[in-house]
Amino acid sequence: MKPIYMSPGRKLAYGSLFLALAIVSTGVFKLIPMGNLYFLRFSLTPSIIVFASLFLGPVYGAAVGGLSDLIPAFLVPTGEWNFLITIVYVLFGTLPWCVNALLKKYRFLNSSLSLVIMSLAATLVFYGYAIAEGGLHAFFGEQSDILTPIILVLVALLNVGGSLLAFLKLRKRPMKRALLLDVAAVELLVGSLLKALAFYLYLTLLASSPSPLPFVFILAMLLMGLPLNIALDYFFVNVYVSVASKLGLNHVEDD
Repeated sequence: MKPIYMSPGRKLAYGSLFLALAIVSTGVFKLIPMGNLYFLRFSLTPSIIVFASLFLGPVYGAAVGGLSDLIPAFLVPTGEWNFLITIVYVLFGTLPWCVNALLKKYRFLNSSLSLVIMSLAATLVFYGYAIAEGGLHAFFGEQSDILTPIILVLVALLNVGGSLLAFLKLRKRPMKRALLLDVAAVELLVGSLLKALAFYLYLTLLASSPSPLPFVFILAMLLMGLPLNIALDYFFVNVYVSVASKLGLNHVEDD
């Protein structure tokens, strides 16, 4: 289906709908206790933001992303507002459209090899921290001798095994592969790297009661949840795309 023209009013209506869904998702999942891993958040919000970016363009995607973090921060406060995370979510709404445009322009990037490289990079960074720095021991304490090998194997299976499975399933489906690459790139760059940096800077420099955590620790924990985040985003964005197609809609090419 070819992209359809969408009037500013119609785009605003869809943007408001996506924002409302993202706010509800963020508010609900913020109430789930994560203990010491409070910087981890598994929710439907990223998939809604990614779809808003692809469907409406980077400006609306940025608005949905930023406001979906800002509004729940005051409606459902669970601590101090970290404005750096709001900026991260603005980028979360901007980059999917940009990555999609990049994959269309440079088609050689739309390959399963790109996905394998990203998964290997994430796995190696996590392994480097967990083994060389003894990071899992610092977090799990005495239980680390048992949990560390299990976690390392799970991360390798989910990252590398997941990318190889995707290679087999999507090698003849370039559009699906491009969507998965888009989601994976955004989750790796924004959902892991930039989010870790935002938490580190805030906890170290800006919080009213600084409680600094090592940057590599925060990054490693986010990378540990990366495969699940990618799988959730990819699955639900596909669901949204299917619903939009059945309604006779498609994403817009301009903003």
